[in-house]
Amino acid sequence: MSPAEIAAIRDPVIADYRDQASAWHATSELWDDGVLGLTDTRNALAMCISAALNAPIAEMSHYGVFRM
Repeated sequence: MSPAEIAAIRDPVIADYRDQASAWHATSELWDDGVLGLTDTRNALAMCISAALNAPIAEMSHYGVFRM
């Protein structure tokens, strides 16, 4: 194959890879719960930590499956 033919195949693949490697692409496909803005990150983290610290701790009568 000539270098032009190789580039014609390679360049669209690399462009798709760069587009799909973006966090914005993952969010647009609904693969996650969204992207937080920088100003919202601290508040979201504080709410998560508060919820984890205030949740009741139940007595463990059994454990799940441990896998290695």
